[in-house]
Amino acid sequence: MKHIAILLAVTSVALTGCDAWFSRRMDVVISSHMVVGISETSASRLVGSIREYASANGIACSASDGLPIECFRQPIRIWAVATESGATVCYSAMGIPLESSKFERRMNELEGTLVKAMGRAAVSIQSGDC
Repeated sequence: MKHIAILLAVTSVALTGCDAWFSRRMDVVISSHMVVGISETSASRLVGSIREYASANGIACSASDGLPIECFRQPIRIWAVATESGATVCYSAMGIPLESSKFERRMNELEGTLVKAMGRAAVSIQSGDC
């Protein structure tokens, strides 16, 4: 019985004592030409796709009809801002290391939603931080 109690204590500390950050930066390029800002139509499509993903996953979004937009539900934060060539969408979450596949799947779902709305050629994944 003593060994089981020690094992449970060590396991609890090992699983709950480590925080991990999961994030992905998705750049949406609206045009290959030099663009200053993002058009209302493109911004509307982008914001709509983010809201669609957030709604399907129970994540509340800011009341903004355009960019920037922020969606949040503990421990997940999604935000998007306009850039010179389009927009940057970031997904970040905090959890334990064992949740990496869950958050990877969720980031892939958001990316898929963006690709569906904006086109495969428009969405790229960046290794840089958000």
